[in-house]
Amino acid sequence: MSSLHQGFQETGQLADTEAAFRWLDSADGNPLVQQLKRRMLDVCPVGAGDQVLDVGCGLGHEARRLAERVGPQGRVAGIDASPAMIAEARRRAAGLTLPVTFDVGDARQVAFPDCAFDLCRAERVLCYVDRPQDALAEMARLTRPGGSVLVFDFDSDLTMVDAPDPALARKIAEVLDAAVPRPWIGRQLFGLFQRAGLRDVRVTPMPSASPERPGSPSTSDSTAERSTGPGKPARSPPARWPRGGQLWNRPPKRTRSSPRASDSSPLVTSHSNGAPLGRSWSDVPSAPILG
Repeated sequence: MSSLHQGFQETGQLADTEAAFRWLDSADGNPLVQQLKRRMLDVCPVGAGDQVLDVGCGLGHEARRLAERVGPQGRVAGIDASPAMIAEARRRAAGLTLPVTFDVGDARQVAFPDCAFDLCRAERVLCYVDRPQDALAEMARLTRPGGSVLVFDFDSDLTMVDAPDPALARKIAEVLDAAVPRPWIGRQLFGLFQRAGLRDVRVTPMPSASPERPGSPSTSDSTAERSTGPGKPARSPPARWPRGGQLWNRPPKRTRSSPRASDSSPLVTSHSNGAPLGRSWSDVPSAPILG
């Protein structure tokens, strides 16, 4: 099977819908992903009465959780480019008394009025979006003065692979870097937020490590197959895949797009045209969730 990442891009179509659903369900249960979600809530708490937009909501895992937090006086709107994802998100939310809606939508042109939300968030989404600067501009437009724009995304080039075979480790790193259209989006978020008119932008890195093997939520069969070479089985025998291999995410190097060479990953606070937009948060990740 081709990389599931291909189905999350431009057209919003999924070559293997059921496989994509299983992968997203598995990824949502990954302890590192749950840690990330808790961290995002720590940075931008969501409470009763809040109006929240979840850009690239997928199957609605987090949108439903946020809807429980905002309560009947609040609202959570989830948008995704994939009609199949939205249909499944609606199916899963059917019968639940939650203030949540799901609609097919383009992150670069969202059908809501200005200043409609207290929080606009995107988690592991912008690496797939063509013209991510347009998506951020939309999130800024939709966020009320005093609200927050919150983004988490990967910088796969900062991922280190610990494997006994150096050549295989380098190949795996190359595959991870090539898996998405914008593998360096993590380091670019600081500049993108500033150019979107956001102010007081802060970036906080988050390093971590995780043992991963083919078939896990972080390393799919297609990634394993492309790492070991064409024609090899996706579930490679242990001798061909590093035993106890680990994926590490190292802190970003000092670059113009990174505010400082820090000990972890990026955090963002912003104001637009003098009106506070609150915290706008981005994060270069820990172990990536790959397809």
